[in-house]
Amino acid sequence: MRNINFGTWDLLRRATDQLASEIRLSFDPVGIVGVPRSGMMVAANLATRFNVPLAVVDDFDGQNFMSSGPRCKGNVPGAGDLILVDDTVHRGDAMFQAVREMGGSAGSILRPFKVDTWKVVPAAAIVSGKQSVCLHGAVLPSPRVFAWNWLNSWLSEKTVVDFDGVLCKDPDFFDDDPEAYEDHIAGLPPLWLPTKQPHAIVTHRLERFRETSYKWLKNFNLHNAPMTMRSDGTAAERRVSCSPYGVWKGQCFKSLPDAVLFVESDALQARRIFKVAGKTVYCPSEDLVLS
Repeated sequence: MRNINFGTWDLLRRATDQLASEIRLSFDPVGIVGVPRSGMMVAANLATRFNVPLAVVDDFDGQNFMSSGPRCKGNVPGAGDLILVDDTVHRGDAMFQAVREMGGSAGSILRPFKVDTWKVVPAAAIVSGKQSVCLHGAVLPSPRVFAWNWLNSWLSEKTVVDFDGVLCKDPDFFDDDPEAYEDHIAGLPPLWLPTKQPHAIVTHRLERFRETSYKWLKNFNLHNAPMTMRSDGTAAERRVSCSPYGVWKGQCFKSLPDAVLFVESDALQARRIFKVAGKTVYCPSEDLVLS
C-alpha cells in the first residue's frame, strides 16, 4: 500500500472554516442537522457560527432541535435551508442513510431536497472526491485515516504504536531504578487505546519489563499485538546503543512491509522514524503528520 493520507485536527478545523464560507455563499441556514458520532463535531461548530438550532439526524422528526442549554422542544426553525452535515464522506453510506431518515431519496446527496418547509442541503467537511455531496470544505483522497478515528479505523491493524505516551501516559521518571520503574509502569493510566489489535508495538522499554508490559496490555485486550523491546541490559546501555532515539524505531517500522502508519508520542522521534522508514508517521500530542 502506498503512503496513506492522514487528516489532522487542523485539517478538520480548516475544512470546517471553508465549509462555513461555502454555506454563506449559497444558502441561508435556519438549522444544522448532524450525522453522529464525529459529524456532530462539525454540526455543533456550524450551528454555533450561524447561531441556529442544532439537531441529530437519528432523532430528527422536525421537532427535536437544540439551542443553547438543555434540549429544547420548542425551538423549531422556520422555513429555509437545513444543512445536513457529516465530518467526512467517502462512499457516502452514512450520508445516504441520513438522507433516507430525513425523507429524501437515495440519490439526493448531490443536490438539496425538500422536507416539509425546509430545503435540506447534504454537506461534509472533508470528502474523498469532489462529486460527493452538495457542499464540502476539503478533499482528502483515499486511502485515508483521521486523527479522530484512527483508533477505530480499518487501518489500526496496519498501525505500529509506541507504548509510553501513546497507549499509556509517559512514566514520571526514567528506568535507571528498575524496581521502582517496574512498579510505576504497572499502574500507568491509558491514553489512546485502539479497538483492534495494532500491527505491532515498538517501544524503548527494556526487555526485562516485558511481563509487566504484557500484563498491562492484557488489561485492555491489546496483548496479542507483537511487541518489540530493547534488548539492552540497562537504561544506560540503551542510551548509548539506541542514540539518537527514533532511528531504531524507524528501522523496525521499515522492516514491517504490511505496516503503513506509526503513531509516536515524541515529535523529534517521529521525524527520525519517518526519515528512516519513509512511511507515514503521526504524533498525536503535536497533531503532526509526516508523509
